[in-house]
Amino acid sequence: MSTTVVPLAPELWPEFEDLFGKQGACYGCWCTHFRLAPAARRESSRERNKDHIKARIEEPARRPACWLSRTARRSLDADRATRRRARMEQQG
Repeated sequence: MSTTVVPLAPELWPEFEDLFGKQGACYGCWCTHFRLAPAARRESSRERNKDHIKARIEEPARRPACWLSRTARRSLDADRATRRRARMEQQG
């Protein structure tokens, strides 16, 4: 299997949109989960998330360099638990 990595630029929006599919990847998130505050995420919609990520791609100073995540789900859950524990310890 061959993988090609290219800079994400506005002219590649159709391919990016195709990659994410009609649902916008993960339930309409469009990879905005870590880019929006929790309250904004709750109020947002699939279309608003899509517009948000498209605007970021079109803004030259803020173009993503890449996006790649490949790991077992259980490691993500462990990372979340570690961060949650650290926050609780900081709060006392």
